[in-house]
Amino acid sequence: MNKRTGAALAALMILATLGGCQLAVPDAGAAGPDMLCGVFATLEPLDFGMEKTVELPPGWNGNPDDIFTDSAGQRIYAQRISGGSGDAGDYVFEGLTGSRLFVAEMAQGNATYHATVADGAITDVHVAYSDADMKLTGTRLFDVHEPCKVYANPVYQTPEGDVYVVQGQGLFFDAPQPEGSCGSTTISASTTVTRDGVQFTQTTEVELKIEAVNTNREIV
Repeated sequence: MNKRTGAALAALMILATLGGCQLAVPDAGAAGPDMLCGVFATLEPLDFGMEKTVELPPGWNGNPDDIFTDSAGQRIYAQRISGGSGDAGDYVFEGLTGSRLFVAEMAQGNATYHATVADGAITDVHVAYSDADMKLTGTRLFDVHEPCKVYANPVYQTPEGDVYVVQGQGLFFDAPQPEGSCGSTTISASTTVTRDGVQFTQTTEVELKIEAVNTNREIV
């Protein structure tokens, strides 16, 4: 096995433990279920700005990266920015550095439509609809010469239109990597929806791909 193939396989083995994870949709009470609508990709874990439960692993060696922080159930809401004439606006995570990739339901006047929100660091964005289901994919690039940690933080939208993000899983790559090395993680959620008296299951699947490129420019 040559060095190039070995490095690529090592990266894919790491990602294999993360791909296809299933996340439960947070309970939104009687108002209806919150819907998974995308991811917010960050290079660091989300900072919720509040005291968290910290658990030290058995035989902890003093490495702070090995500390488990319980952020389950915590949310960071996006700020809704109103648009001008002909523009329904935008959703922004104020104070957070990362790349947005989600499809939000927006209202403009008496009309409601779905808008794809994707920052420049996310490439090859595709949205596919099949009946009530949706699949969203995008690619986050990283430099072949630099170690990479990307956290795929799930983004949800409430029935009232609010958008929020929760802590997600991390994807880790050592350096150097052969150009073109890639992997992915998939988040999916199914919810039961009732419309016009008809009950059906709606599934959302979001795939974030990670690909190594030969550039020293950091993509944020």
